[in-house]
Amino acid sequence: MTIAESNEELVERVSFETYTEGNVDAIDELVSEEHVLHDPMSSEPIRGREGLKDHVESLREAAPDLSGTSRRRSST
Repeated sequence: MTIAESNEELVERVSFETYTEGNVDAIDELVSEEHVLHDPMSSEPIRGREGLKDHVESLREAAPDLSGTSRRRSST
């Protein structure tokens, strides 16, 4: 597996486990404390694990049936 493929898999896992499943505890395992999310709906960057947890919980509270799908890019 290439680094790009590994990174893509990690992003998919974080997105599914947190936003879709609501498992914010997965953030501790999968996300660096230095993580910065630039969400266009937020006036400030979302920083660190706790910031991301708060962000996910806020979104899931506003949209409890939140779910998403992933489309893999093909390298060919």
